[in-house]
Amino acid sequence: MKISNLKQIKLISCVIMLVSLFLVAAGIVSKNLVWKFICFLFFVTTLLIVINLRGIEIEKSGECFSLREMHPFIEKKYVPSKIEFPLSSINELNILEGFFACSIYIKIKSGYSEKKFRISLPLFTKKQIFNIRKLLRDKLV
Repeated sequence: MKISNLKQIKLISCVIMLVSLFLVAAGIVSKNLVWKFICFLFFVTTLLIVINLRGIEIEKSGECFSLREMHPFIEKKYVPSKIEFPLSSINELNILEGFFACSIYIKIKSGYSEKKFRISLPLFTKKQIFNIRKLLRDKLV
């Protein structure tokens, strides 16, 4: 089962790029030097935001949990997992819902050590968060 927010990230990054292009066009047409500088600064800021945007794909296949981060405009055939571990190693699991982003706190036990992960889930819908809970709760029950 795969759960992803890549479509939402692509849509938001396209909207951000269109708005920034309109402001750059307005800055080019404008004769005011301060307005040109503000438009250029806004364009650079939005460009950095779009470059750093990542879509998240959560996948459960069999007894393995994996998380991949992908850029919305770069299509690769193979994207390596950022986190991958067996579901049987999960000790503790908390999902905190926020206004724009949710977070998953996972504590896993491997051998004699415990590792903690915090995974931020920006722009996931309520239904996707419910599916993630269901996916991970099946293991914990």
